[in-house]
Amino acid sequence: MTHSIDCGLVPQARRSARPVATAAASVSPRIAFAILILFLLVLYSNVAIAYPQLAELRPALVVGMASLFMLIVELAKTRQSFRLSMPQGILLIAFLGACFVSSFTAFWPRYAFEETLDVAKIVVIYIVIENTVTSVGQFRTILTTMVLGGLFPAIGTLHHYAYGILRQGRATWIGVFANANEDAYSLVILIPIALALAVESGWWMRLVFGGIIATYLVAIFVTYSRGGLLGLLAVLAFAGWKQKSLMLRGLMMAGFAGLPVVVGMYWQRGEGLVTSGVIRPSTSGSRQCAPVFGCLRPTRYWVLGRHVLCSRIRSMFLQKTTADASNNS
Repeated sequence: MTHSIDCGLVPQARRSARPVATAAASVSPRIAFAILILFLLVLYSNVAIAYPQLAELRPALVVGMASLFMLIVELAKTRQSFRLSMPQGILLIAFLGACFVSSFTAFWPRYAFEETLDVAKIVVIYIVIENTVTSVGQFRTILTTMVLGGLFPAIGTLHHYAYGILRQGRATWIGVFANANEDAYSLVILIPIALALAVESGWWMRLVFGGIIATYLVAIFVTYSRGGLLGLLAVLAFAGWKQKSLMLRGLMMAGFAGLPVVVGMYWQRGEGLVTSGVIRPSTSGSRQCAPVFGCLRPTRYWVLGRHVLCSRIRSMFLQKTTADASNNS
């Protein structure tokens, strides 16, 4: 069971001296919530990367800090306190503390501190979401915004694919979505959210969400991400299993069973994807890189002089080892 604690924005003695009406105490921070919606759209749109002239303004950071500032102002105005869920909120803050402490003994301390700063931003937005989303309607609005925001990378990926803007034969977009796997994973995560929203909506909105999901599926396909495809299969299997209607469950499970067959007709990455243009790494390079993954797997932990977020170092060693293998062959 989840509990929450008050973080004491207003001193306890002051609260008892001037009691606040119950209706006022339950008022949701509306301005902070509106700015939070804007923040999600800015985050998904990668506007600072799409328009480099805005990069110096750092729109995502500015909008996120504006949401936090308005949250503090509105909570103080209504004499409410910060809410922090238990144990999730405390564990998240403890994880942030572990990242900070382990930065001093990381392989690259400067890089570790930069990654810790990114985690701190995530914690701040988590606190903002927890204190602004106080009703089912607001939660639904947040999920709908995420689904609509996912159209930015989905349409951007399809646009790059249509115009031949590919990375090693795989369609991607910009920013964090420039990685084909990250692009596919981000869209896969949004599919069950869109399905849940469609189930609770009318027929017109179901058609809209169905079109969005179809756009996601096509974008995931052109990324040629095997991990994204496996994640999509897991989503369809779980969604089909949770359906109460036998007809819907049968349709979902049929889609789960038929997706590998349909995909295999046009995409067989294990055979090299010559027709799709995806470059397959050499077998010798893959064999030489395998021990690197095994040896560097413990670097994701912060004990013994390693940083919590140092797992990315493995990719750097992988690229170097693959290059050496190619030069020796």
